[in-house]
Amino acid sequence: MTKKVLLVANKNKLGGAESCMLNIGSKLSDFGWQPYYFIPGQGEVSDAALKQANRNQCIITNKAINFYTLSTLESFMLLSTLLYFLLKLRPNIVYCHSSVAARSFTPLCKLLNIKVVCHVHCKVDEQAIAWQFNHHPTPCFFFYPSASTLSENHPIYERVAKTSLPSKVVFNGIQDIANKTPTETQHSNAVKLGYLANFEAIKGHENLLKTLRLLLDKGLTTELHLFGEDKRNENRLATLEALINELELQQYVHFHGFVNDTSLALEQIDIYICPSLQEEMPISIIEAFRSALPVVSTNVGGISEMIVSGENGFLFEPEDNATAADLLAPLVEHSAFRQHIGDNARQQFLKHFQLSVMVKSIVDELDNISGTKHND
Repeated sequence: MTKKVLLVANKNKLGGAESCMLNIGSKLSDFGWQPYYFIPGQGEVSDAALKQANRNQCIITNKAINFYTLSTLESFMLLSTLLYFLLKLRPNIVYCHSSVAARSFTPLCKLLNIKVVCHVHCKVDEQAIAWQFNHHPTPCFFFYPSASTLSENHPIYERVAKTSLPSKVVFNGIQDIANKTPTETQHSNAVKLGYLANFEAIKGHENLLKTLRLLLDKGLTTELHLFGEDKRNENRLATLEALINELELQQYVHFHGFVNDTSLALEQIDIYICPSLQEEMPISIIEAFRSALPVVSTNVGGISEMIVSGENGFLFEPEDNATAADLLAPLVEHSAFRQHIGDNARQQFLKHFQLSVMVKSIVDELDNISGTKHND
């Protein structure tokens, strides 16, 4: 018998959590799970879901799934909508891709004896998850992209780890590129550093520019390629251009804007660097691994669970530009060393970060939660 899972998005803008949901949904039918989608409003996520599922598998509402932003009447109407679709669909599991959505669904799931999964993609929403414990509405299982998402310093760590609400770390995964094999670094006078990130202060672009200046001062022929845009309209580009002028980097920094195909962008570079001040488990690093690139990154969030220093990349502390430059220098100077670290990164991707690996781990958990097993 086909098992039904209702995948719940919290918003209709395509971000990391929503992309993860769609990626998982695209593979679940291979393991005997029929995916359905519950999506607030028309937009990027609903458009993508409709491309990979039938219209009758997509429930598209006109409100965000968050009772705390709605009026009493709107909350009642949303509650009625959720109840109607849950009764109609009767899923084995409701799989929420945010703690807010899980908090909204669990009272009805308790009523209907439906189990809930919450896939937490960022730092734990303490209020929402504490509510799960305080009210015990229904068994709720939590998946995390990295152990750092639920650190031992978190106030409810022991409660999640040691009570009947179990959690499991499931590394993020992405689709491999067909027939992708590690390729030798492109021959060029300048070794190309690259970074895929929107222009936000938290992404650390200023520190990356300062690191580039240090590399050039060491006499290393290097250039920097930046992919992304100012999504928050913070006038960040002007700030970065002013620093580029101050550091006299005009001929060494290249802006490429937003890119749809990250794999093509990564083909243009030799080393991937992530200077971010805050991350969880960035997809861009996984994409760099997939492209057989060595990665030099700040040691924040779950990145230390991805990078083993000296094997598939190197780690440095945020804003420590001197150490970043020291770690980059041998990669810039020695193409064979770059190739070795890049090959290791590719192998790590194949072992831990492929979409198929993530989905298999999640399916095993869904089968355990539902009390069923799939046929391999």
